[in-house]
Amino acid sequence: MKKVKIAIILIILAFVIFALVMAFNQWSFKAMFEKDYITNTYEITENFSNIKIMVETTDVEILPSQDSKCKIEIYENAKYPHSAEVISGGLTITQPNKKITNSLFNFENPEITIYLPNSEYKAFLAVLSTGDILIDSSFKFDLIDIDVTTGDVKNYASVNQSLKIEATTGDITLENISAENINLSVSTGDITLKNTLVSNNITLNISTGKADLTNVNCKYLSSKGTTGDIKLNNVIATEAFNIKRTTGDVIFDSSDANEITVDVTTGDVLGTLLTGKNFSVDTTTGKKKVPGTTGGLCKIHTTTGDIIITIK
Repeated sequence: MKKVKIAIILIILAFVIFALVMAFNQWSFKAMFEKDYITNTYEITENFSNIKIMVETTDVEILPSQDSKCKIEIYENAKYPHSAEVISGGLTITQPNKKITNSLFNFENPEITIYLPNSEYKAFLAVLSTGDILIDSSFKFDLIDIDVTTGDVKNYASVNQSLKIEATTGDITLENISAENINLSVSTGDITLKNTLVSNNITLNISTGKADLTNVNCKYLSSKGTTGDIKLNNVIATEAFNIKRTTGDVIFDSSDANEITVDVTTGDVLGTLLTGKNFSVDTTTGKKKVPGTTGGLCKIHTTTGDIIITIK
């Protein structure tokens, strides 16, 4: 009985201490832990041509410098600061201690803002567990390679060669850019391309999510998806479209390619093309309506869904 009383007293004492601490922090869990977070500024004086970011939980922004100097501002835990240094000609940012970002009582989200003095760099490489990435339109890279587990990626920078972005959960947005090749992959999330010029191929892979392309030019467009619609508005491929969906609609709006192949299990294929085609269409359950024109091959198959195409 004595041990039980002692245990009860200790529990009550713990609650009292907890209540006092919470009251001191205005009953905010966040306030209890955000005091450990500060904004550190790292100035980089060495020259570099590549940028590499390897972090766990951090939002990242790439912005132009206003004073021709490279400066990195990081909102971070003072006890576990990031590392920012030039290694073998590359600006490298890492997060030495991963445990702090995964703490049960961590209510803060670190933020990295990189101010770059030049407009062109060779490579931008980033691997994030959780966090958003934004790259300003002021820059041009030879290549961009981004891998995010959970987070959105917004890229407004053009690329001389290849642009590759993979996200497990999150949206990918590209706007007002050019590239040689684009490869985008999302497990759960949407893909948006606007005003994009690609000299070779665009490859889009989506498990669950929509793809929305507007004012896009390329040589070849390939898109595979499990669940979600794909909309092409003024999208032109000089060679071919190859689109596959398990469940979802395929919608063309003033778009075209020399050859078009669409394979959908459940969904409609609708819209307008710009030039006549030699149509080969088949649907198990649904309506078919295509013009009797000639031109490049347009092969469309749906198991359940309508096929309605017109020539603009």
